[in-house]
Amino acid sequence: TLAESFIHEITALIGDELNVQFPEDKVLFCDQTIEGIDQAFKKLLADKDVDLILALGMLASNYICCEKGFNKPVIAPFVVDAELQGLDMPDGVSGIKNLNYLSVPASVSRNIDAFRDIVLFDRLAVLESGLADMALPQLKNHFKDAGKSKEIEITYIPIFKSADEAKAIPDDVQAVYVGVMTHLPELEFDNLVQYLIERKLPSFSVLGSIDVKRGIMAGLARSDMLFRFSRRTALNVQRILLGEKAHELPVVFSVGQRLILNLNTVRQIGISPPWEIMTEAELVKSKREDISRKLNLTSVLQEAIKVNLDLRSQESTVSAGRE
Repeated sequence: TLAESFIHEITALIGDELNVQFPEDKVLFCDQTIEGIDQAFKKLLADKDVDLILALGMLASNYICCEKGFNKPVIAPFVVDAELQGLDMPDGVSGIKNLNYLSVPASVSRNIDAFRDIVLFDRLAVLESGLADMALPQLKNHFKDAGKSKEIEITYIPIFKSADEAKAIPDDVQAVYVGVMTHLPELEFDNLVQYLIERKLPSFSVLGSIDVKRGIMAGLARSDMLFRFSRRTALNVQRILLGEKAHELPVVFSVGQRLILNLNTVRQIGISPPWEIMTEAELVKSKREDISRKLNLTSVLQEAIKVNLDLRSQESTVSAGRE
């Protein structure tokens, strides 16, 4: 789980040095609602045995960042868009007492440009997490504004629990932009991928490699993004426990980007990306498994000789002479 990956990285980095512990009764799983997060957070703030709070998930991170000042250090690693959430980031830090968060400089506009380099479209469906939509209701207008600047018609569809919600994608949509869908069960995400493939819709994931390896056609983010988030969080926990103030630690976090393509999906939906894209991108599932006949150089030469008309004509002449 997400919590396990962060706990593992923190304990691996500083567990022995500072005796960091995560008691089971202090690891609280919310019901993916603002009310559940509010209750859990207030309980941990009031708990004298808790020295630091780690708020995982977009909804929890957004909730935390809407608050102003805490009585103990709090880290929110999943800020979707600091500017969109109204976070000032004075001098690259949170500036809010005891708060540290991580914000990846993201650009919807840049992602759409990268998508259009692969396949042209002017009608785009945006599938966004229902949780993100709840946390940031301004996301819808943010996408529509980005589309308007590029003369692209945007259809915005929040996905809460099921891949079936994607069936609201209009028939005239030409491509699909997939937001953060980590709230979906694995089976539902796989069903979503299969549905997009069956409709022959090119897809682009904001999470990049993680989703592309599961069948989304393309993305920009690195495959080790989650590890880098958990490692950076572990380093910040270490700095806080060693005496630094949470609100004075950097919040801007760059993970690096490279275009990644799932060639199996590309083939299934029947598009042909430009050659320069194919040569520069990281390719996933590039080996084809639907080939019934395979040739090597020797077999090619043997078959060429066998069907060469000049050679067959000469053989016929020799045969006729022999007769």
